[in-house]
Amino acid sequence: MPEAIRCALTGSMIDYRPYDAPLGSNFACDQGREMHMRFKPEQHFKMADRLSWQAFDEPDLNRRRRLESLARVFRRLAVNAYIPTDVGMKRRDWSEFDVEAGFVGFIDPPSPWDTLEEWQSYVENLEQLPPSRHMRLLLEEAEETIVKKKLGLL
Repeated sequence: MPEAIRCALTGSMIDYRPYDAPLGSNFACDQGREMHMRFKPEQHFKMADRLSWQAFDEPDLNRRRRLESLARVFRRLAVNAYIPTDVGMKRRDWSEFDVEAGFVGFIDPPSPWDTLEEWQSYVENLEQLPPSRHMRLLLEEAEETIVKKKLGLL
């Protein structure tokens, strides 16, 4: 995932690195003309939820898929913004999960209302299985739920 993208309106670079601006401030300016927007994980999750609800009401299937993929990007941005603030979480190298492997087994995911410890043990069980694209999706969903629980959003 890129750390910066070019703004379509102004042509300036927008930085998506983890949030480290002082409280009460969402913008931090560089010496140049580039503006660095550092949002809190809660704000990314809120935008992802808005996009998911918009996709739910969308009759056009192509637009629905685009909205859901954009919501997934915002959820990953939220997790990436939260990881530096928590010592217990680590960034993953997702390159090893690009394998198209047969599914060895299935571990039933906990309910979103289960405890944080149950979700963390679920992630540990998933890490023992061989990496694949399906495992990546399950791990991403589990990480998002853990971050939401730690932030008090679930």
